[in-house]
Amino acid sequence: MRKPRLAGFPDGVTESGAEELDALAAALDSGARAVLLYVIQIASTDRFAIARDIDPAYAAAFERARAQGGADAGVALRCQPRRHRDRGAGPDHRRLGGCAPGARIA
Repeated sequence: MRKPRLAGFPDGVTESGAEELDALAAALDSGARAVLLYVIQIASTDRFAIARDIDPAYAAAFERARAQGGADAGVALRCQPRRHRDRGAGPDHRRLGGCAPGARIA
């Protein structure tokens, strides 16, 4: 994270990501429905934003998709590892439990 508690995407230029968003915008323009979902798996964040300074073309494609009716959502999963032992043989495994949503798009 470059700013405290703020997760950003993308973390590098992604021409294919911008192309996918433009394809989504075209589908939305044709009457499709969609949600732009960004799953954030960083426990120390509570905000999300498109990293416009890193990839302005992706940011522009995101805005085009949003303008065509793509609803957006950023979801942070706050998960705590817990011990889990499979029934029968085998070692303990780390599993995620207690996940709760928590971020919003900035």
